[in-house]
Amino acid sequence: MKILSVFVILFFNLLGVYAQQINRYNDETGREIVITDSLFYYIEKHPSYPYWYNDTLAVCTFKRVNNDFLELNSQNPYQTIASGYKVLRSTVEYLSKDSLEISFQIPYDRGELIISIIPTNIFPIKNYDFIYSQSNNSIIIPQKIKDFTYSIMPDDRNAIVHDVRGMNYGILFIASESITLGSDINYIEISIPSLTNSFFEKYYVKGEYARIIGNKIIWKGRTFTKM
Repeated sequence: MKILSVFVILFFNLLGVYAQQINRYNDETGREIVITDSLFYYIEKHPSYPYWYNDTLAVCTFKRVNNDFLELNSQNPYQTIASGYKVLRSTVEYLSKDSLEISFQIPYDRGELIISIIPTNIFPIKNYDFIYSQSNNSIIIPQKIKDFTYSIMPDDRNAIVHDVRGMNYGILFIASESITLGSDINYIEISIPSLTNSFFEKYYVKGEYARIIGNKIIWKGRTFTKM
C-alpha cells in the first residue's frame, strides 16, 4: 500500500511538471524568449563562439497587465551581490602599523576590474584605485583610513554592450555601503562570491513592458515570433 501511495504522489508531481505551459519565441537572429507559468527568460545562444558566459541574459517575473502587455521585473543586482557577501576584519603582523590592506575575493576572471576605495572619514577625499585580477587582488593604503566605500566596474577594454547602439541593459558598476574599521584593524577581506563572469552582462529589468501582438512579442525593439 505504501509503495502504491508513493507511486501516485510521483505520478501527480510529474503530471504537474508536464502541465506547466512553456512558450518559445524567436527573432530572426535566433535570440529567444521562453515564457513559463511564472518566469520570462531572455536567451542569446552563440554555439560557434561563446560571446556570453551565460546564454540566459534575463530572468524576470511577469504580470499580465492586459491582453497586450506583460510587465517584467528581474531581481535587483544588489540583492544578488548580497548572497554570500562577507567582510572579515583582522590584525596581521606582516603589515606596518601605518598600513591597511584591503583584499577582495571575487570569482570574476573574464578580465580586469577597476576597484576604487573611497575614504569617508578623511578630507579632502582621495580615491585609491587599483586593477583587480586573480593575481592582483589587494591594495595597501594608509591605516588612518577607518571608514570607506568601494566601487567595482569592468575595465573599459572589457565593456559589455547588448546591442549595436552600444547600449548596456544591466549595471555598469557596483558601489558599496560604508565599511567601518576598529582602531587595531589593519587587514580586511571582502568576499563577493556572486560577482561571477556573467554578473555585468545580465539585463536588469525593472517595470518594463513587453507587447503581445497575436503570436508575436515585441521587446526592446526586437520582434519575437512564437515557435
